[in-house]
Amino acid sequence: MLKSQPLDIFYNYDIDPAAAGQEIGIGSRGSYFYRYGHDEIGDGLFRTDDETVLEIRGMSIYGPFDLATGLRVPLQHVQIYVDKTPIKDCYVNEKMSPMYRYMDGGKAFNPVLREAQNSPINVLFGKGMLSYAANPADPATASWQPTIKVGPDTTLDVRVKFPRVDEGGVATIDERMMVRLDVTEVRGEDLLREVLTANGHMTGDQIQQGMSFGDRESGKTIDIVKTVPFGLQNWDELNGGIRASRPFITRYLNYTMNGSPTRANEYYSFEDSNDRIIWPSQEMYWPSMPMNEALQINEIGVIGHANLEHIELFKSGNTSQTELRADTVTLQYAPPVTNDPAMDNVLNGPNKLPRIFTVMPGEKAGLRMVDTGTIIPAWAAGVAGVQIMAYGYKFYLENEVAKVA
Repeated sequence: MLKSQPLDIFYNYDIDPAAAGQEIGIGSRGSYFYRYGHDEIGDGLFRTDDETVLEIRGMSIYGPFDLATGLRVPLQHVQIYVDKTPIKDCYVNEKMSPMYRYMDGGKAFNPVLREAQNSPINVLFGKGMLSYAANPADPATASWQPTIKVGPDTTLDVRVKFPRVDEGGVATIDERMMVRLDVTEVRGEDLLREVLTANGHMTGDQIQQGMSFGDRESGKTIDIVKTVPFGLQNWDELNGGIRASRPFITRYLNYTMNGSPTRANEYYSFEDSNDRIIWPSQEMYWPSMPMNEALQINEIGVIGHANLEHIELFKSGNTSQTELRADTVTLQYAPPVTNDPAMDNVLNGPNKLPRIFTVMPGEKAGLRMVDTGTIIPAWAAGVAGVQIMAYGYKFYLENEVAKVA
């Protein structure tokens, strides 16, 4: 059996409200449940059987909305757990991957989030090895794509974390929310082999997982050479699987917010010190990238501020830095949505960077911003600062490599 269908998780907060600071998963309460296709409904963790594997291509978030204001309720993050293990490097909030709606069909689709024009299929993690032929030039269809792999006899959970009130959260969440996972399912080892072979992801009995990446300015290139022996039990050893061993690749999905006010005309870096961010997961400053890791940021979305001059992706030693005007008028680096649904029709982020921002092993790099001379306030209850969303890939290398000169 080969099929593609949504796995919908319903959080009926109107029946069982959630509170600020809580983390909620499938089955945490009786009114939180999943629906897979037309027939399968459950109020506990989703589990594959011992002959079935899943590939999660994307994740869409709908709600919750505040009935009094009509605004989206802030989320700290939504995280996917496979076999009770969180998927690495993925911290998605309510604005980063919204649900497709019928009124979105009139605007050009964003390939970071959607499979095609007018398609409701979300491809946040990739277009899928089980759905598309291999194209090494396209990360979304390459054999190494880190779509989330769920192996046989494995549990799946989706957990929603709400911020505290003093972090800008809502005290009581009492409206419904849904998270949709776009899933492709294969049942049986013979069919899995047939599909992967037909789509060009296998050489003999080996599944291709290698790729090359580099940095244009330094001229440094790193080759990842890797294959995984074919087998139903080896499915979650591929990129995006919880048993993947080095070298492996993850989808990097994260966002950051300024936890403190800026100082007029001074750079503000998003580092985990002196309350400069709200949660440690939001750090986007790397004083020295580990020698066996690397990072690429391909697209960003920015919720700006009237006092924001520009943001900058910087690397120590570079002759030029990537400065981006992310103002609130032209919306050149717009997010997919903001908390205000009235803006949805004019937003279509995230947007591609002028060039991919690559942090090689050993490099000092980060994200920073500067104000117009008038400070940008810190995020707090009722006060908005700047929020920056990043979409890319994280590389975990097998061995340490020589530091880029």
